[in-house]
Amino acid sequence: MAEEIAEFKEISTDVDYKKLMETHEETIKKLQSKISSLEAENDSYKLSGRVKLFYAINKQQNDLADMLNSIELKNVDLAKPTDKTVERLKIIWSSIGILSPIVNELRLSAGVTGDEDKDISARKPFVDTIAVSR
Repeated sequence: MAEEIAEFKEISTDVDYKKLMETHEETIKKLQSKISSLEAENDSYKLSGRVKLFYAINKQQNDLADMLNSIELKNVDLAKPTDKTVERLKIIWSSIGILSPIVNELRLSAGVTGDEDKDISARKPFVDTIAVSR
């Protein structure tokens, strides 16, 4: 028995408890950071994706409108073969034609109020997001 006690004392003196605590504290900090990250990711799934998508596409439409407003068609040199303004305008015009009905449908289906902060942060029960209205 005395030999076992002596062996235990020898083992226990070899352990650096301070270093062991520091290692555990580092592990705890890493795990807390990971938990915070996962909680934030989880919270983002609770937000309405349709509402966020509406505002993102709406912003793109505003940018396209600003681009169109910056171009004066009377100043476009149609005789110059290197001027690609008209081709670029055609791309913008086709994008607007595609985006307009999508934005309108998203606005209606998501119940957008026009208050972006309120709309995006509004929490809806999961059932309400998948339920079919009758």
